[in-house]
Amino acid sequence: MVDSCLREADFLIAEIARVDREIARYAVRCAEIRRLMTIPGVDVTTAATLMATIGRIDRFPSARPLVGYLGLDPRSRQSGVSAIQHGHISKQGSSSARHVLCEAAHATMRAPGPLRAFGQRVRARRGSRIATVAVARKLACLTWQLLTKQQDYHYERPALVCV
Repeated sequence: MVDSCLREADFLIAEIARVDREIARYAVRCAEIRRLMTIPGVDVTTAATLMATIGRIDRFPSARPLVGYLGLDPRSRQSGVSAIQHGHISKQGSSSARHVLCEAAHATMRAPGPLRAFGQRVRARRGSRIATVAVARKLACLTWQLLTKQQDYHYERPALVCV
């Protein structure tokens, strides 16, 4: 039984490696994916997942609809004249895109730069989980900016960017 499970695990590892190679081949030819990879913490899989989820960026007139499409916008509740109450994120849209953005946010908060400083400020006030989602939302806004203006990330680390 153990040998069978080990053979299955080896097979799945080989399949994952094959899929990763195919994604990398496609990413080399796609300018948008290469552009997103200039952001610290965003790797090939993250950029490819975002591009697959977003599609054409011109569908979104600003970053706010993109954030809502990804489900990273906060819910708001208000009844009558009472004060508005902001709650958790809406989680509408692709859960895989939210997942890769949160993973990228974790990696981004470990790399030096303005996104790390932003994450540290939010973490000091609100906690680490809220800071992760805030940085993920910031990454979604940054994605819209980079793809719309067709520019690379200004604070990229040249050693990690493939040419």
